Amino acid sequence: MLIGKRLKQRRKELSLSGDEMARYLGVDRTTYYRYERGAIVKIPGEVLQRAATRLGVTTAWLLGQEETPCSASSLSRPDQELLSLYHQLTQRDRAVVLGEIRGMLLMYTKKNASRITPAGDERI
Repeated sequence: MLIGKRLKQRRKELSLSGDEMARYLGVDRTTYYRYERGAIVKIPGEVLQRAATRLGVTTAWLLGQEETPCSASSLSRPDQELLSLYHQLTQRDRAVVLGEIRGMLLMYTKKNASRITPAGDERI
């Protein structure tokens, strides 16, 4: 029952619906809700891992082996939201997003590099 309780708790913290979780995990919505209610206690390892990833927690936390939901390097709320939204994208869309981010960083780096002298002092 602990796994189901934690699935539901974390899902609600992230403002996700059970239907969204079911789609992400690739299971029927009734199956997902049965996980949350504890009606299914033997959740496949792959499903458990995907749930942990989507919810930004460790599988150990879902299993009740850890007290805190995230590892020591826990993410800020904006980072959690960004990761959560990214995981909702298709593989193709993820590649597009990563390309855009890399392009933005390249432009930012070039823009700021022109403001720095060889000695490392910013130009005025």
